Amino acid sequence: ADIAPLLGVTAPLPISTTAKVTISGERLTFDNLDTSLAGSRVRGTLVVTRGEVAGLDGKIDADSIDLAALTGVALGTRGHPATEPLSRGWVQGWRGQVAFRSQRGELPGVGELQPVSGVLRGDGQSIVLDDLKAGFGGGQLTATMEGRQTPDGLAVSARAQLAGVSGAALRYRHLAMPEGRVGLKATLMSRGRSLAALSGGLSGNGVVSLENARIAGLNPGAFDAAVRAGDLDQVTDERKVRALVDPALGQGVLQ
Repeated sequence: ADIAPLLGVTAPLPISTTAKVTISGERLTFDNLDTSLAGSRVRGTLVVTRGEVAGLDGKIDADSIDLAALTGVALGTRGHPATEPLSRGWVQGWRGQVAFRSQRGELPGVGELQPVSGVLRGDGQSIVLDDLKAGFGGGQLTATMEGRQTPDGLAVSARAQLAGVSGAALRYRHLAMPEGRVGLKATLMSRGRSLAALSGGLSGNGVVSLENARIAGLNPGAFDAAVRAGDLDQVTDERKVRALVDPALGQGVLQ
């Protein structure tokens, strides 16, 4: 079946599943759940409660999980043009919590995570991705994110922390962190009625720490070379300063 219409997304989302289903009034329990969803195998137990506010509780294990797709569907941003109004996603009308675990995870701009675990919670007015933990770059990523409907649109806030991550794993286009171990604490927030508005209104702050960092082409000895040149009155213009300092910079690393 294609469950994309049930989740409010436009891209096809094929699913095939088997389970033992127990029905008791408005409550449906799916035991021994074995599902193939968008190429990933999902197993576990889910309990669905029908009503004006749907309930969903359970615990699932997956071979792999796309965290961007999961949060996009939950927040109502998945599969919508950037300038169109967002769907309500799971932010409104869903109560419960689903714990998930996966051997592999994907996050755009970060890459592969191994393993991944977390809890998705809803209270009917907001949705929270809580206690997200993932192995990344030889270290650990932890994060939480909340989405809530307000009169001004969807309000999203997130906190993320990296500990002991290799600098080589942190790259964005042509930018890269120095060699060494990286720590990060960051807070992000935004508000808007469309994906474009959320992207344009993104703000935040954070702190990055480096341990055993190595920065090539930045030899502390270059400062001594510049001081000696000044003492000897060799510094008469920028060109001569560069000629003295550049060789020293390239001969070592800052660590």
